[in-house]
Amino acid sequence: MIERHQLPDGPQARKGVPQIRHVHVLLKRGETILAQYFPGILDELRAAGSNAIDMAGDTRWFHFGGWKPRFQSGMEFYCQSRPFLEWKIRGRVAATPGVEILEGAEARSFVTNASRSRVTGVMIARKSEAGREEAVAADLVVDASGRGSRTPAWLAALGFPEPEESVIKVDIGYATALVHPPATPARDWKALFVYMRPPGTRLGVIVPVENGMWMVTLVGWFGDHPPSDPAGFVDFARSLPTLELYEAIRDAEICSPIAIHKFPANRRRRYERLARFPEGLAVIGDALTSFNPIYGQGMTTAALGASTLEPLPATRAAEARRRPRPDRLLAALSEAPVARHRRAVDDGDRRGFSLRASRGPPSRLDPRAQLVYRSRLSARAPGRARVAEIPAGHASHETPGRALRAVRAAPGADAAELAVAAAHRSRAGSRGVSE
Repeated sequence: MIERHQLPDGPQARKGVPQIRHVHVLLKRGETILAQYFPGILDELRAAGSNAIDMAGDTRWFHFGGWKPRFQSGMEFYCQSRPFLEWKIRGRVAATPGVEILEGAEARSFVTNASRSRVTGVMIARKSEAGREEAVAADLVVDASGRGSRTPAWLAALGFPEPEESVIKVDIGYATALVHPPATPARDWKALFVYMRPPGTRLGVIVPVENGMWMVTLVGWFGDHPPSDPAGFVDFARSLPTLELYEAIRDAEICSPIAIHKFPANRRRRYERLARFPEGLAVIGDALTSFNPIYGQGMTTAALGASTLEPLPATRAAEARRRPRPDRLLAALSEAPVARHRRAVDDGDRRGFSLRASRGPPSRLDPRAQLVYRSRLSARAPGRARVAEIPAGHASHETPGRALRAVRAAPGADAAELAVAAAHRSRAGSRGVSE
């Protein structure tokens, strides 16, 4: 593993991960993959201070104009800071036989065979050796370097065309602080999510993290960004569509500097559309597709990428030629979360909501139009199990069946709603959105 920076010894923020100080969510499928790779790690996380909370029973969630129903879903997710999670995973990776971590080593270019048809390694420069370059050989090179990936430029230098890019601008700004919970009467929630009510553009999240702290993240869309000063931070919380988050933090102690992160656009690099792509190379995570962070899909999509690539190094050459290209296998992982939003918008357009923001197919709707549609959908049955709940299973990269079972457990779901859920399940399964 080639790491450009020196890694911290404990759960500290590190260079190269600009969003590391903000709320991160490991969705259920990502958690399952993590537990498969590192048996016992979930118990280790909990023992060290992570908080396992029920997705519906312990979470109070204001979503597009109404409160989601509360019930014990039996589906837990783990809340902790990103540095804490990375620290625990990194310890397990470093202890794995055969793994070597090269810290302070910068990847400079690909090494290929004579015909440039296969990547056989990378050229690296070690900071400790005054930038002296050396080749590191590999059967499979995996680019997990994030949004700043240099693979497009390195492929161009080898004579390959640069991939097309799909970009959806959202201009999101984050502000996050660690907060000591106030000594107030007991709350009936462990995590609080307050989403915007379109055309509003502001949302806020409180999740419990290690050491008995809250991590509070405030978000603004389309340039409406939260400030970095404590008074402005709290005032921004007061502007959310419900006052519950503001009331939770107004008398709390802010225990850290307020971290700022800005995310201009979703970006998807379409390597799978290239007529030629070198063997021995795979691009995963944000280096391939960088999602709007508010949906919490990034870490789970990266985990799915790792599990997809797992059998490739051991595949015989003859077998490898019969398999789809790795870039096309990985591209399919991005389809589920993208298709979920497209289907919701397409359905709204067909039902006459008139949300199209520009010419083109429904899949190219402006993000503001998508928000308006989802708000109207949620408002159809506030406080009950409803159609808007169903896609959450796909956002978590879980099976449609599991999402449907959660809806069936929710109080107030009537026969018509369950019929819609079943239809959605059948449609999703036929399109390959399941595990």
